[in-house]
Amino acid sequence: MKTACISFALGCPRSMLDAARLVDYFKKNGWRISTKFGEADIVLLGTCGFTGLNEDVSIRFISIAQKKMRKSAQLIIFGCLAGINGSRLTSQFKLTALTRNTLNRLDNIIDSDIKLEQISVSNDLSQYEEYILKSYNSVEKLIVRKQIELSRQFFINTFSYVKPRAILHTIKNLFKTTDNYTEHYKSYNGHRIFNIRIATGCNAECSYCSIKFAVGPLKSEYLDTILKQFENGLSKGYRVFRLVAEDVGAYGQDIGTSIVALLEKIFENKKDFLLMIDDFSPIWFIQYFRELSGILTKHSSKIAHIGIPMQSGSDKILSLMKRDYRAEDIQKCLTSLKKDANNLRIHSHVITGFPGEEEVDFQKTMNFLKEIQFDKVITFIYSDRPKIPSSKLPGKIPEKTKKERQNRLNQMLKMVV
Repeated sequence: MKTACISFALGCPRSMLDAARLVDYFKKNGWRISTKFGEADIVLLGTCGFTGLNEDVSIRFISIAQKKMRKSAQLIIFGCLAGINGSRLTSQFKLTALTRNTLNRLDNIIDSDIKLEQISVSNDLSQYEEYILKSYNSVEKLIVRKQIELSRQFFINTFSYVKPRAILHTIKNLFKTTDNYTEHYKSYNGHRIFNIRIATGCNAECSYCSIKFAVGPLKSEYLDTILKQFENGLSKGYRVFRLVAEDVGAYGQDIGTSIVALLEKIFENKKDFLLMIDDFSPIWFIQYFRELSGILTKHSSKIAHIGIPMQSGSDKILSLMKRDYRAEDIQKCLTSLKKDANNLRIHSHVITGFPGEEEVDFQKTMNFLKEIQFDKVITFIYSDRPKIPSSKLPGKIPEKTKKERQNRLNQMLKMVV
């Protein structure tokens, strides 16, 4: 019996669902699944290329895996890094890089009887932890992340603005274990999460985002299929559900329906459940706000959170990002929603150091966050990525300034979030 090792090195819940699907695929084709690289005839490694830092971490994880593999074993990289910077992968390693849209090439690679298209996407990631999260030990995970963080540039960027009394605390944090970094993908307040992939791909043209090169255009799942999965999850006792897509708000636009129609159908169910809604682009939040406001307000007690990645509070920067909305418009919608549904948890993402971001633009973002007071905000430092338009923009921000702005944001958020 041939053996496959399917490991998730780094990425998001969307990529982890792909890894779980591959476990089912190889099992159905009679392969044994091992967590040990050295036992496998084929190693499939999930990676991330969302930021330059994520890419570097992924590369180091690939190096560890390759050193442990048999010389005769085949290495296949999946996840967004395969589509974002496949050329770096193939130049540094002997491997095959597959995106989500080209994973079906595995049918020929392993001469499968059961085709990948016949394997449905799993819903419960906790059932796959023993297969996809055990290939790297705690020490290896720790070393990879700390090698990156303890690089010379990290010290320059961090300790150039950290107060002396905070340096010791920063160093201590570097050596905390990273074993649980995917825990929030699998459970919420002690309840296993039932993931429902409602769509894959993205039609947006955001100038900074390279993920679209890995996932392709929007392809929505049919409404009836989603509702059947939802009902199936409820019948099995699940009470927390996550809608999964690159852009949840764009759902249905390619098949003649919408996210509004989907949410209306889901909330027709009177059973006890919580819905997690991530990655809802502001442009669709604004467009559908009249209907969404009523739905989210009426059913706020059944919503764990909704994530609306605003990215910047400056119209100039939003325009350069090609986000196609104004800060004022999303602020009006959010202010209204928070007034009508004050118990609704709203999350967001912000990018600091986008090309052309001046201090006045940064201050507008700070003011936006102070005004809205999201329940959770994740901050990212901008980094150039292959093939993205923003990498060619003038006005690049020094790394030290990017980090300093991120730090100021995070310090402010501690007081308002």
